[in-house]
Amino acid sequence: MKLKLVLLCSVITSLVLLCNEGVRGVDTCTMEEESCKLSMSIGGQDSEIDLKSFTSVLTSTSAPNAGRTYYYMPCGLIGSDPSKECQDAKGCQGEGGGTFYPVGSRNKITCEIDTASLNPKVNYSGVEDTTKDPSKRGATVEFVCNDRLEGLSFSVGYATVYDDTYFYPFTTTGSGACPSSGGINGGGIFLIIYFVSIALYLIVGVCYKAFYKGARGTEMLPNTEFWLMVPGLIRDGCLYIYRTIASKTCNKSFDAV
Repeated sequence: MKLKLVLLCSVITSLVLLCNEGVRGVDTCTMEEESCKLSMSIGGQDSEIDLKSFTSVLTSTSAPNAGRTYYYMPCGLIGSDPSKECQDAKGCQGEGGGTFYPVGSRNKITCEIDTASLNPKVNYSGVEDTTKDPSKRGATVEFVCNDRLEGLSFSVGYATVYDDTYFYPFTTTGSGACPSSGGINGGGIFLIIYFVSIALYLIVGVCYKAFYKGARGTEMLPNTEFWLMVPGLIRDGCLYIYRTIASKTCNKSFDAV
C-alpha cells in the first residue's frame, strides 16, 4: 500500500511539473547596473552578458532620427561627454546646435526576454530636462549577439510614447552582446534527475519482468496493478474537485459516481 502511495505521488508530481513548465514564465533576466552584468535564465540555462569592458560612450546617427545623434553608455552612466546636460543618464539625445537631452534613468530598471528572438531587453525609465523640455525620455536596450562583429555598436529606432514618456529603442549588436553560458540552473538539474529516475524505474522494471518473470504486454510494467488504476484515480480526483467547486458555487448536489 505504501508503495502505491509513493507511485501515486510521483505521478501527481510529474503532472504538476509538466504543467508548471508549460504555464510559468521560465525566461527571465536582470540588469545589475553596479556590476555591469546582465543575468539571464532562458529555458533552464543560466547565462550572462558582461559589459564591464564597455565604459566608453557609444554613438549612433541612425536614419530614422535624421539630424539627431544618440549616445549610450553600456557600463555606468554618462558624465560630461557628450554634455553635462545628460550627466547620470544611460543615454543622450543631441539635437544639434549644442542642445542635449538625457535619455533613460536607472532609478527604475526592468528586464524582459523577447518571446520571438529570445534577446534580452532592458527598460530604463524616463528622465526629463525641465529647463528645456518637460517631456521624459526613456530607453529600451535590446542586446543582439553577433560574434562576427567585434565589440559593441548600437542603433536607434523610432520612439514610442507611453503616457508622457518617449521610449527610444536602442539596439546593441556585436560580440559584446553575446552571453556566456553559466550552465544549467538548479531547477533544470532537478528536472533532469527526476525524469531520468522515472525512466530508469520503467526501463529496469520492464526488463526485469520481461526477462526474469516472463511477463508480456501490460504485465511487463512494474507495479502493473497500480498503473492500470491511474486513469481511474485521476478521473475520480477530477470529479471530486468538480463536485466540490460546483456544490459551493452553484448550491447543487450531485449523486455519488
